[in-house]
Amino acid sequence: VNLAREFDDVYEDQPRFMKTRLDRSKFDRKKLHVGNTIQKSLLMALYAAKHRLETADVFCWLELDSAFVAENLRAFVHVHG
Repeated sequence: VNLAREFDDVYEDQPRFMKTRLDRSKFDRKKLHVGNTIQKSLLMALYAAKHRLETADVFCWLELDSAFVAENLRAFVHVHG
């Protein structure tokens, strides 16, 4: 989903989004992007609520570094669902 098409005040990411570079003179990492992860996460939740709430039985929020096991989700839904 392109959040910039759904929400007027969100900018599309540039091609170099989330890349970093090491400034060897200062020994700190500088981000080369202008995106806001918290804003994007909240807008994704709003998008899902607006467009998918009536058609989905379960929502599963995954981070980029998550390990997803479908059987665990099925077991959780079976017990709590």
